[in-house]
Amino acid sequence: MKKVVQKFLRRSSFIIPVPLLFRLGAAMRRARHRASKNRHLELPCRVLDFLCCSLSPKLVLRRISCGAEILALWVRVNDPSHYDLVNGNYETVVLQWLRNNLNPGETFWDVGANVGFYAIVAAKSLGPEGQVVAVEADPDTAKILANNFEINHLTNAHVVSAALTDTIGTVRFGRAPATGWSGIYYENAEEWVSVEALTGDALMKSLSLDQVHAIKIDVEGSEAHVLKGMAGILMQNRPRLLIEVHRTYAGVEDQVAAILDNGNFECNVLDQADATMHLAATPSRQPESAGHRRRHSFNIDLSPECK
Repeated sequence: MKKVVQKFLRRSSFIIPVPLLFRLGAAMRRARHRASKNRHLELPCRVLDFLCCSLSPKLVLRRISCGAEILALWVRVNDPSHYDLVNGNYETVVLQWLRNNLNPGETFWDVGANVGFYAIVAAKSLGPEGQVVAVEADPDTAKILANNFEINHLTNAHVVSAALTDTIGTVRFGRAPATGWSGIYYENAEEWVSVEALTGDALMKSLSLDQVHAIKIDVEGSEAHVLKGMAGILMQNRPRLLIEVHRTYAGVEDQVAAILDNGNFECNVLDQADATMHLAATPSRQPESAGHRRRHSFNIDLSPECK
């Protein structure tokens, strides 16, 4: 029944002009945010998510104010997270981390870049001497990402259409109703597609890079696999990391903690919810002996600059 209703809504929404459709989706998203403040309204929140995801997957070009910059961004009408980007209330802690951790001329990787909002912010922060590598597994989303780089006139940003993991070859990628939920381990995929799989270490070699200074990882449950695949980068480059840990996937939180602990990274949780948390990891200045290494746990850092 759910699929029948979704199919009807999607077909019906195709006849609605895109600007009107976007305003409709934005209204639903605002209602969803208001409802989310009341834990007794979980069902209405799910209904609003369902209605938003059931709209046609048309693209609309929006202008987004980000500090002194005005960014242009193609977004999907049926993607709830894209409305949050446009409204400026999507994972603001990530934006703050970028501002605090990127320096002009550095190289930054955005693993799980989606349509590229954070990658664009990073590219402008790093300047012409810096470099952004934006990795996106979904081939269709990677095309939107490339278009967003083009309309923002970026010459220092590069798109890699592949899934970063701990193997090289191909993997199945599950497409979710919203692109931000899609991933290798997404269980309720609307569609499965075969995509190229790369390790971070192999990607660095193929791009002939000498250094990676900072990496953002948002890969819907594949976090530990991405870290394992860039073991050489973590050991030799010692980059600053921002990882969205998806706690609903069994074992992911402990696996990420163990990898970072063994790699001698200091970790702070910038924010957390039931399903996710944003983890900042920086390489320790002083190496620790195996007998005095920290146990697998995360420190909570909710200082004002990180809220």
